[in-house]
Amino acid sequence: MLSLLLAKVSTPRPTRTLRVVIVGAGFSGMAMALAMKRDGHADEMVIIDAAEDLGGTWRDNTYPGCACDVPSPVYSLRGQPNDWPRFFSEQPDILDYMHRVADHHDLRRHMRFGTEIIRQEWDEARACWLLTTAAGETMEADVVVNGVGPLTRAVIPDIPGRDDFTGPAFHSAHWRDDVDLEGARVGIIGTGASAVQIVPSIVDEVGAMTVFQRTPGWVLPKLDREFSGLERLLLRRVPGAHRVLREVTNLILEHGVWRMLERNPRAAARLRSAGTWNIHRAVEDPDLREKLTPTIEPGCKRLLLSNTYYPALARDHVEVATEGIERITPSGVRLVDGTEVALDVIIWGTGFDAHHFWAPMEVIGRDGQDLHDAWSSHAAAYNSLAAPGFPNTFFLLGPNSGTGHNSVVLMAEAQADYVVQALEHLRAGRADWLEPTQQAADAYAAEMAERHADLVWASGCGSWYLNEDGVNDTLYPGRVGHYQRRVSTFDPESWSFGRRRVAPADAEPAIA
Repeated sequence: MLSLLLAKVSTPRPTRTLRVVIVGAGFSGMAMALAMKRDGHADEMVIIDAAEDLGGTWRDNTYPGCACDVPSPVYSLRGQPNDWPRFFSEQPDILDYMHRVADHHDLRRHMRFGTEIIRQEWDEARACWLLTTAAGETMEADVVVNGVGPLTRAVIPDIPGRDDFTGPAFHSAHWRDDVDLEGARVGIIGTGASAVQIVPSIVDEVGAMTVFQRTPGWVLPKLDREFSGLERLLLRRVPGAHRVLREVTNLILEHGVWRMLERNPRAAARLRSAGTWNIHRAVEDPDLREKLTPTIEPGCKRLLLSNTYYPALARDHVEVATEGIERITPSGVRLVDGTEVALDVIIWGTGFDAHHFWAPMEVIGRDGQDLHDAWSSHAAAYNSLAAPGFPNTFFLLGPNSGTGHNSVVLMAEAQADYVVQALEHLRAGRADWLEPTQQAADAYAAEMAERHADLVWASGCGSWYLNEDGVNDTLYPGRVGHYQRRVSTFDPESWSFGRRRVAPADAEPAIA
């Protein structure tokens, strides 16, 4: 109660100018930067990224066929329309869009590249964060907004002999343009979203391809096409046209696809029928059809979209191996049935660690609490963006922020708007630090677990949505609109507030 009164009662302290460090220059970091600019406080922020340019996952992933599987109208920033060439945009177009937005809003002057934050430590006496870079530089920040994103740490399974292969082997997120695939025997391990795009993109180039599949997922027809010249003209010239298309697209995803995730039998049956038709229209061989037909509920694993994946798998020089991998050998892959698959190149299409995406960065909060320890069993954050014991720090697209049916950009924007409201309590001098109460965090975590239990992700399959203990700490168990309403207004009753113990010295900018 005392902390709530502290938040509500004004004090004679003058308005503060905050030092806000945003870690990450992808969609999340840009959403936060735009929110602060709309609020009139852009000069308080510095955006730090370990890479040499902005873009996040769309900068790093350059593999053939790389594209978004969320429609362009909702995979874009609010109030920042774009002349998209396709309904589902490809990686170069998305990255160009991010550059144009940054340039239009002069965000680059706030960005510092080539700077990797490896440690964040809370100074309790002065109520600020001490940040350490990989180069040994230190800096201070009153507030840290972590926007590193959940799809940053590429995963390569610990298969025996993984390092024994003598040819080129690389993850899809670290594509090697210097490796010539022309006529090569290529093995692709994994059949997730990246592999579904890579396989048809290189099938005409390779001499032979083996796709190593563990569990087939549902691959639905991709309702993609180019926008016509007339459509693009109307979207450019008609006031509000972009907003209408965005809202209509959002409604379809929120009230159509979401029904399947709620395990609506009729919606699931339609998706199952569409996925089966997608296989049968491209694959005539009954044995291959059987290999590719999922037995899991649609949506239990991430839904995949492609019109070209199954036709590629049906090609004469492509094999689908489902026997399981025993080990990687110097010359290829040995299956559990003893079959030796000779390969020239191995491509790992095995996704990302969405559960420990903040590692290897250390985050040390109040009383020396380590975020690695706090989230050792599973990651959890109040409103999916802040954790008790870690004052003045926020995690955009943090635990339970993902969506299985819509755009995470919408989630990141809602979180950024909420953070901006929280910062007003600090800026107005009502407190020097704030963090969610343990009671609020526990109630939120319990709600997440209860809601997940009724959704398709809990239907029994293993997926990257679930951690090692089967806890879904990646996806929000509700519609995006539900989350947006939840975080539309900052709720001080769910937060603790406090003062620094010592007067601050003359504050220097977080980044000189």
